[in-house]
Amino acid sequence: MGQESHPKIKRKPLIWIGLACVILFAGLWFFPWQRPAANGPVVYGGKLRFSSAERFQALFPLSSNTLDYHRVQQLVFEPVLLASDNSKGWAYNLAKRIKVSADKRQITIELKKHIYFSDDACFRFESQELTAEDLAFTLSYACSSQPFNQQSHLLIGLIQGAQAYYEANDSPFDKTVSGIKVKDKHTLSIQLTGPYNHFLPLLSNNSLGVLSKKAGDYYKDNLVDHPVGTGAFYLETKEEGRLLFKRNKAYWKKDKYGNQLPYLEEVEVFTGVSSSIEHRLFSENRSDLLFDLPVNQLPAAFGTLQDAQKGKNPLHEVYIKPSSKIHYLYFNAMRGPLQNKLVRKAISLAIDQRSICTNDLNGEGSPMIGQFIPERKGFRNELLIAAQNELKLRSQADKNTEAKALLVKAGYSARRKFPVLSLAVGGPNNSVAAAWCRAVQQMLLQNLGIRLRLIYSSSVSDNLYNTKIDIWRGGWVGDYPGEESYLRLFYSAAQKPLFYKNKAIDQFYLASIFADDQSKMHKFSQKICENEIINDYALVPIYTEDFFVLNKLSVRGFELSESGIVDFSKIYLKAI
Repeated sequence: MGQESHPKIKRKPLIWIGLACVILFAGLWFFPWQRPAANGPVVYGGKLRFSSAERFQALFPLSSNTLDYHRVQQLVFEPVLLASDNSKGWAYNLAKRIKVSADKRQITIELKKHIYFSDDACFRFESQELTAEDLAFTLSYACSSQPFNQQSHLLIGLIQGAQAYYEANDSPFDKTVSGIKVKDKHTLSIQLTGPYNHFLPLLSNNSLGVLSKKAGDYYKDNLVDHPVGTGAFYLETKEEGRLLFKRNKAYWKKDKYGNQLPYLEEVEVFTGVSSSIEHRLFSENRSDLLFDLPVNQLPAAFGTLQDAQKGKNPLHEVYIKPSSKIHYLYFNAMRGPLQNKLVRKAISLAIDQRSICTNDLNGEGSPMIGQFIPERKGFRNELLIAAQNELKLRSQADKNTEAKALLVKAGYSARRKFPVLSLAVGGPNNSVAAAWCRAVQQMLLQNLGIRLRLIYSSSVSDNLYNTKIDIWRGGWVGDYPGEESYLRLFYSAAQKPLFYKNKAIDQFYLASIFADDQSKMHKFSQKICENEIINDYALVPIYTEDFFVLNKLSVRGFELSESGIVDFSKIYLKAI
């Protein structure tokens, strides 16, 4: 009995010592004044809060392409390259080195070593290090017909064997696309079907955030419910209307002072929140950032700033970032009257972009007339200038007269009435999008007698894949720098579902992506392609806008990219 009790007597002090260490560590981390000090002006710890209109049924890079979705999922997932304003259009991220063959048909990617996925049950007794197998799994998933892959149009047709892989319903859990070869632990090669000049910038798309192959093997079809990435944060809690992300303590990046990123301990996202509620959350000091402030709420925002100076609301500032974000209407030209170019042109002429910007957007936003690729970084389409100027000089009454004549020419009259068309707003009825869509509805009724049935929704992505819709309201900002990101919208092989097909546009688009990206032919092909899209009235450009964000003054290090993405790893909170 004495020999059995003796070890118990010796363990007691060890247990108490262990508990004391745990309490001490917790105290150091959770009390701001005792947290480890950072080099430079930055501060560790704290929780950042913001809201989103998206509901986030899943957190999976390939599931959605909306800006709200990418802002949140990239907390967890990272692409191999990052979008950049340099001459290449991309910069290294998870990749250490890229080699392109002389014929530009083979891409060899060497990944950085010692990058690890965040902790998860799937790594029990196995390495968490990022490998070429993970990238091969991710790219194969992006080429698959898996139900949660909504971005197959990005790579199918570009990678050798991807089209066959998709059509055969091959599973990324069991098989890799034939054109993707793992060379060693950190290296893989990609065989392309052609010398595409946009393939590397495409890899900076946030939809291609790298997935874990081990997580895929472990969770299989339930992978979408278990987000495991190499990002600065991991998903701790998912509730109805709320996501809570925690700091990934093994994150691989450091700042210029040598501090390990991220600085924040937590990021809390309130989901499925309407714009009016978002504003209230911010005003009541329950959120720290208010993204994508609608242009019709700018006066209220500046009023709130005045209130804040009087101590009524949290001190904050308005952050404005020039962007390449466009708003437009695009047609389902595969069915009904919108198959007819005369009808599309008539509708285009009857919509007054200037009036929308002045009256419905309270003077904010810049009307887009006769173009849809924003002019930035020296891109200007000279092929469109003459037509643009002519449209800008014409009165709206003159345009309406021509629009009516076009509708008669298309075969519609008092005897043959024009059918009611549906317009998917992609937002609730109190949104800015709904306001200007109602203006369009009134314009078409007054100027052409065309009736529109507006379809509202709680999410931007609702009705995107409904082929029975006649017109969709679109908002787009390029996935990465470059005109190709806009032209691809009207390339038939990249559409899902197919809503518009023009052989000439397809040919011009292909000519632009096969040309040497430094050649005159490359830019010329892009301009011809945009010119043809505009002249065939595939869409009605409405306006461009800048990004407007409200942020509390305690939020430091906040920056938006031109595409609206935020690097949350570099944000820190510092009391005023």
